Amino acid sequence: MAIFVVLSYSHPVEGEIKILHEGGRSRLTCRWPFDLETDEFVELSNSFDETAIADMLSDFWKNGRGRANAVEHGSIEIIRKEADFTIEATNSGRGSMARSLRIGIPLDALARELDIADG
Repeated sequence: MAIFVVLSYSHPVEGEIKILHEGGRSRLTCRWPFDLETDEFVELSNSFDETAIADMLSDFWKNGRGRANAVEHGSIEIIRKEADFTIEATNSGRGSMARSLRIGIPLDALARELDIADG
């Protein structure tokens, strides 16, 4: 089964955010620096149904904004900002396990669409 890269962006020093799609599900994984001097990172992950990610991408490229709700808890929202976009992502945790992140990312890091027929 093929893996499709929906989003892949690396921090210039250390860390990355990815959304990979495989077999009907998309998976967000992120390890992003909060404070490099103290070696603190925001780490989160979540799973999304393929149609939620496909709709998010379609809405984003048509209207400049897209959102996908996770299978359990959490979401991804992407908002166009001129030559880049802002992604806000939350994990599936609750209470003290909840994490969220908002970062700016170049447009070329994001797929134009998710062809769910390719599964």
